[in-house]
Amino acid sequence: MHSSKSKLGWMAIKMQWNSNFSETFHPERDLENAATINSVLSEFGLRFGSLLAHVLHPSTPSLYPCFTDLMTFDRFWNFPLLFTLFPRDIFSNIASVRCPDLNDLTDSYRWSMNLKPWILKNISLMASSIVSNTLWNLLFAALTCVGSQCCRRSRQPLGSCSLHIHAHSTSLGEKYERHCPGKGRMLDCVVPRPEGYRRSIPLPQSRDEVWSSNVPHTRLVEDKGGQNWMSIKKDKFIFPGGGTQFIHGADQYLNQISQAMVPEISFGHHIHVALDIGCGVASFGAFLLHRNVTTLSIAPKDVHENQIQFALERGVPAMVAVFATHRLLYPSQAFDLIHCSRWRIKWIRDYGILLLEVNRMLRAGGYFVWAAQPVYKHEEILQEQWKEMEDLTSRFCWELVKEGYIAIWRKPLNNTCYLNNDTGALPPLCDPNDNSDNVWYADLRACITQLPVNGYGSNVSTWPARLHVPPDRLQSIEMDGYISRKEIFRAESKYWNEIIELHTRFSLERYETTFAAALIDLQIDCWVMNVVPVSGFNTLPVIYDRRLIGVMHDWCEPFDTYPRTYDLLHASGLFSVEKKRCNMSTIMLEMDRILRPSGRVYIRDSISVIGELKEIASAMGWVSAVHDIGEGPHASWKILISENECDVLS
Repeated sequence: MHSSKSKLGWMAIKMQWNSNFSETFHPERDLENAATINSVLSEFGLRFGSLLAHVLHPSTPSLYPCFTDLMTFDRFWNFPLLFTLFPRDIFSNIASVRCPDLNDLTDSYRWSMNLKPWILKNISLMASSIVSNTLWNLLFAALTCVGSQCCRRSRQPLGSCSLHIHAHSTSLGEKYERHCPGKGRMLDCVVPRPEGYRRSIPLPQSRDEVWSSNVPHTRLVEDKGGQNWMSIKKDKFIFPGGGTQFIHGADQYLNQISQAMVPEISFGHHIHVALDIGCGVASFGAFLLHRNVTTLSIAPKDVHENQIQFALERGVPAMVAVFATHRLLYPSQAFDLIHCSRWRIKWIRDYGILLLEVNRMLRAGGYFVWAAQPVYKHEEILQEQWKEMEDLTSRFCWELVKEGYIAIWRKPLNNTCYLNNDTGALPPLCDPNDNSDNVWYADLRACITQLPVNGYGSNVSTWPARLHVPPDRLQSIEMDGYISRKEIFRAESKYWNEIIELHTRFSLERYETTFAAALIDLQIDCWVMNVVPVSGFNTLPVIYDRRLIGVMHDWCEPFDTYPRTYDLLHASGLFSVEKKRCNMSTIMLEMDRILRPSGRVYIRDSISVIGELKEIASAMGWVSAVHDIGEGPHASWKILISENECDVLS
């Protein structure tokens, strides 16, 4: 299997055949129709051979050797006859030149750009009678866009890691977890926008309404309309702020939690970073944004297909994630409050292994809010579940406040209660050598994560000083010994001064996310998802200690989000490191997938890397320019600024 970067932009004709004709002809599947298929392909091949004879100028680079290469390349096994039918004398007067490296996007893009002028020069000949209207449209669209191969609309919107066929078991919810198929089988095409896509409605209006054409799925409305989740009004989805447990709306629900039940919660003062598990369309997080709380909303790709896509279109921080067998991709002591209003999560299974994961992510003194049927219904089976939940949380040393249909637990501030548990009590304490911040494909642990004895993660500064004071956990990050952590922290904090007025942003940072902090200082109405690459230092604990949000990720794999999520992508030094592990075009394709139309990309990297990325960006239809950084024109690094302006083919 060839690398995914060979599938971008080298030969517009190739990609149009691949995306259109392979939908019709499947010889391997339809062996009984082989004769008919061969006949059709033969006719098409002869027509196209005649077309090339008219179009190609004598000085055009030779195509025949390249067609020979294509005979054995990738999915072109569907068309073996196409290339054997071309008369060789058509090419006899054409000078032979080196064909592009099909595994090198940069090389193939350069080759296709060299070829394009000759074809465009003779494009009027394409209207001859030998060319059908269908072929004419395919060639003209391909040659004028010079774009990438477009995904079929049936392709998985979450990328190849969301395909459940790779799961070996499903008993614990594994089918909803990440299952990447391996190198060479990742998403290899540009995801087209839905028909009728419109520029997203900005915050704060997007909290209450979004364009229906941007998320063209209605099953969630049909299933949850009676619970006041959302409705359809003309060309918009409307979000009234209701939910399964938000009987009187999200605002009243939040008031009950923070005013009637636990005043110490004090949203926006004591609580700054929250996690909403099983978030629906993220009304909980949407209404907390206006209370100065950044809430990360998570849910699996379930039967409704796209809860998270609705959340992201509303401008709410959200990710596809699931409780099953692996840790969530967030550090220990990340959240001041964790909320769940779904009762179907089996919190009590395996000695509470899922609730122990909540305990790991919850900051010392943090709160777990549960609004579910076992809390308030008196059916026998539900009451048994509630008793088991009470027993389990008491072993975690959590303190309970219960009122009506809401239960709120508080995590202890230190290990005193844990250490007083009886020897042999279940669940046990985790081994002190267990790294509670190791989250990438890390299995869940059926043990209680102890709090650091030095108070790291517990003693965070108050807001807004919390954003700029180097947190204690900065000292615990495994870095090169000669690096002064606090000096890097302060230097990076001074660097970022870009002012871009967009409401959602995304950062592929490698250090302490000072890009996000700079945006907050400028009081720009936005949030930033800071992504820590698995190949770098794990700075996630520092990110959350600063009241920011982030996630661990391997950029050689698809990111856990839907297409068209972010208005801006920023990467600093990412490609210089990751190019040693995977193709840069793989990352660029993924960036294109998650970038909104007309979105911008800022990439800061070495001159050589920026040069390659600029050509890849052009192949994908981005409009790009290279700029100097603060050190001046002779610096070894540059900034590539790109905008996604190309209308990809449907």
